[in-house]
Amino acid sequence: MSHLSKFAIRFRQLIHRPLLNVFEKTLKHRVKLIRDDSIKNGNPTIYVATHIMYDDITAICYCLKENAYVLFGHRKALWKTSKLDYMGLFLNGRIFVDRNDKADRAQSKLDMAKVLRNGGNILAFPEGTWNFSPNLLVLPVNWGILDSARLADRSINIVPIAFDLVANEYCVIIGKGYEVLAQSNYSKGAFMEMLRDDMATLMWELIEMTPPINRLSLPEKYWIEYTNRQCATIKMRDQHKEDLLTYRPKEVLGLGELLAEMHGIEYKSMAADYETHRRIERLIDGWTSRLGSAERKKDSVC
Repeated sequence: MSHLSKFAIRFRQLIHRPLLNVFEKTLKHRVKLIRDDSIKNGNPTIYVATHIMYDDITAICYCLKENAYVLFGHRKALWKTSKLDYMGLFLNGRIFVDRNDKADRAQSKLDMAKVLRNGGNILAFPEGTWNFSPNLLVLPVNWGILDSARLADRSINIVPIAFDLVANEYCVIIGKGYEVLAQSNYSKGAFMEMLRDDMATLMWELIEMTPPINRLSLPEKYWIEYTNRQCATIKMRDQHKEDLLTYRPKEVLGLGELLAEMHGIEYKSMAADYETHRRIERLIDGWTSRLGSAERKKDSVC
């Protein structure tokens, strides 16, 4: 029997509430659902969530009122987790995808479409990897989920979710989202940017709940040390390789990459080369400062 069949999905829907106890026992902090504004119309749903650490998968599953199969890109990493973690995600339902394999990515879209067609839900993290950007609320998002919604050939809800650690609590906000009809003809890029904006708005709401921190009070290597601690939670994780898997629209060039090219510097991510990354960050700071000064001067003249 397929683990994506109607029977398998129905079984997982029935055990979802008892499974919440398993999820709760695996988490380091208490989970708090701030708000759930999601569409309630009986359609299968693709939940699209921000991704900043390993625990956000389990915490979000804990907050959902119904089962949702998790699109999971770390097969080996899952095997390295605790038995309780593995059991919880196995019983919950998951679809593995090799993000380096084009054929496997295409198959994962078909698998998600099958779950949706059979009345199940999906939890996906369209940023493609953990967001360790010190500036971007949400990384660029992949539109593969929209392909899966269309392949399901039925009306689907697509709902944004934001997750963050606030005052030692895992906090989750579930947004309203959109109903994507079987015959909808959305522009992929425009729709996903709209969804990304929604995710960023929810993320900003969580950030505003966090007490402010003076950046000057932080150690110089605070961010790289933070990311290293997070990466250590999954022993198989290679952050430099993860940086390369971040989804990037072909036509988009980041400010850091542009300034690096202008100054003859080979662009490097923080995980690959911290010193080069800091040099590029200083170029960005200088550029934005000059831009801000020019804008203020313009305003004073006006």
